[in-house]
Amino acid sequence: MSCKNLCSGFDQSVRKFPNSPALSLKGETYSYEELSRYVDGVVSVLLHNNISKGDRVGLHLSKSLELYASILAVLKVGAVFVPLEPKYPEARINHIVENAKLNLVIGTSKNTLKVENQVELDLSQSTECSLNPISSSKIDESDLAYILYTSGSTGRPKGVMITHDNAMSFVDWATDFFNYTSNDRVAGHSDLMFDLSIMDTFCAWQSGGHLIPVTDSEKLMCGHFIKKNKITIWFSVPSVLNTMKALGELANGSLNNLKTMLFCGEPLKPSLVRELMIQNSHLRVANLYGPTEATIACSCHELEGPPEEGVTSVSIGWRTGRSRIVVLKSDKTIAEVGDEGFVYILGDQVGPGYWNNIEETQKRFVANPVDQNSAEPCFFTGDVVVVRDDGPHFLGRTDRQVKVNGYRIELNDIEHSLMKLPFVVEAAVLVLEKKGGGEELVGFVEGGDVPVVDEIIASLRESLPDYMVPKKIRCLTKMPRTLNGKLDRKQLLELP
Repeated sequence: MSCKNLCSGFDQSVRKFPNSPALSLKGETYSYEELSRYVDGVVSVLLHNNISKGDRVGLHLSKSLELYASILAVLKVGAVFVPLEPKYPEARINHIVENAKLNLVIGTSKNTLKVENQVELDLSQSTECSLNPISSSKIDESDLAYILYTSGSTGRPKGVMITHDNAMSFVDWATDFFNYTSNDRVAGHSDLMFDLSIMDTFCAWQSGGHLIPVTDSEKLMCGHFIKKNKITIWFSVPSVLNTMKALGELANGSLNNLKTMLFCGEPLKPSLVRELMIQNSHLRVANLYGPTEATIACSCHELEGPPEEGVTSVSIGWRTGRSRIVVLKSDKTIAEVGDEGFVYILGDQVGPGYWNNIEETQKRFVANPVDQNSAEPCFFTGDVVVVRDDGPHFLGRTDRQVKVNGYRIELNDIEHSLMKLPFVVEAAVLVLEKKGGGEELVGFVEGGDVPVVDEIIASLRESLPDYMVPKKIRCLTKMPRTLNGKLDRKQLLELP
């Protein structure tokens, strides 16, 4: 099923499956027809506030009826939604508000965000709609659909622009390739700031499926959530497998209802997926890859069976539907099997660039490196892979960007915040392996009058979202140095 824009698939499902469940959360279930009425109610609010095509609307909402109705309503009027995660520090949210030049912010209560036009939205009182359902047919494929702000190397998050065509290039492919149907119960694991949520939401609604968002508390017991809600399609970061294994959820029948389990956002560990697939042989499992700039995932590798023992990585695959990756060596020639190289993404899923940031856009959104005469969009990822018989395998990055629990993090961003603290002379942040599996951020601080670790962490939470705050801080009298006087991060890794 091919749709023109992100909301037209939902509109089709309203017509085809009006009484089928579209959304369940907080103990309530809404049919497609019911959710559509709520959407049109929010459209009325937007039009009353003079929101029109191209305007940017901030959604200062957690997972709720208000959030999902607002997403669709903003898209229907041709505007652009910009997620503002309420859990984030206000200073970081205000940067996004100012940088995106938001025309309106929708929330469930008044706040002190630096925006003149705010609306308190409460859909629990009425399902009445003050206007007839509107069509989204006037939206052009090249129109912006959303802007997602990601961690920035300068300490400021940058906004990734995604058009309807960018997003639908992936959603159309994924809906067909993974065989979403109106009988599917789709978990919404990721938060809206993380673009895996676009696949959960719009693949479900395009197929007439049932979206069931996962709340923060439910993320602690994913296997229980899957079993309780009879989930059939799951898409998340691979690190959830660590928790599921620790709770014994890979082998206790929790996943019997699942038909498809998909992973993206960080390297998939072969040992964990091996155990998953041995214990659940009925599952279809795939590893997807792609940065936000190329819309959810631009390549996919479906596993034919459990990885063999001793295998150290899983392929990320070569392509999705209308996008693909190429791997070039440092001399810009195409990498062959056995070669290491840099990943470039080509195709319709590559977005138009960073909002209000021409310099960074020109650095990363580059000319087609394999055909200078082609106008095909291209994004240089900074990721390094090795090419093997079954495709590229992720090795690392050329810069200081990392993925922890699926979140894209610039370590420089955290270090900037640490260096703003008056008692810090120098700071470094690294990613270290946890004893029980998985990875965590660890901060290293050199300073004169350094306070207790809890005070440092509390200070960081005033400017950084929780997922970027190191859970451990080590206070050193002196940072280790190389012979030429530079900070020696390798020695930091080796500290007892």
